[in-house]
Amino acid sequence: MTPGAIGILLAAGAGSRFARASGGKDKLLAKAGSADDSATVLAMSARALRDGCERTIAVVRPGQAARRTVLETAGCEVVESKRADGGMGFSLADAVEAVLGRYHPRFLVILLGDLPSIRAGTVPSILAAAANRVPAGSTRVVVPVYRGLRGHPTVFFPCHFGALLACQGDRGAVGVVREFGACEIDVDDPGILHDIDLPDDLREMPPTSDSR
Repeated sequence: MTPGAIGILLAAGAGSRFARASGGKDKLLAKAGSADDSATVLAMSARALRDGCERTIAVVRPGQAARRTVLETAGCEVVESKRADGGMGFSLADAVEAVLGRYHPRFLVILLGDLPSIRAGTVPSILAAAANRVPAGSTRVVVPVYRGLRGHPTVFFPCHFGALLACQGDRGAVGVVREFGACEIDVDDPGILHDIDLPDDLREMPPTSDSR
């Protein structure tokens, strides 16, 4: 666990493509584990983020009681974004505001709620790189890379917090990374790339080496 690292799990999305393809099911509540580990997509994503963070804050939209229960069971604090219908940027900004109102983070580690295949140890290794290998005074966002492809989670420093608070619409944090640039960190984990968008993505999940 990295002192001062606060995780933000974005779990307020509607998941409309998955719902249309699955007869209305919530992708974040879909089972993502094996036969002897029936954890949901959301629970596995939350545990991966919590693995390296001092605290983890998850953001949902009002009325998502089932998601709240999963998240609290996984050890997350949960906040609601009343602006979530306006896009991911708004829910991200609301989560950042909640974190800064409670804590004084050294890092914000932001992860989407639909990446259940991230291996145990990946988030701590990304944070160790952020703490030890990013040059002092750098304003670049730390982004993990697997075989040349950028994935999640991303690590932000205090110099980025104002820009995160200003996110809106569907833009999310992508614009912040574009504005400040990226410090790419190689990781040996294909799970940083594998988000769940459609039911077939659950069957094509890369294997993990942990027991989440």
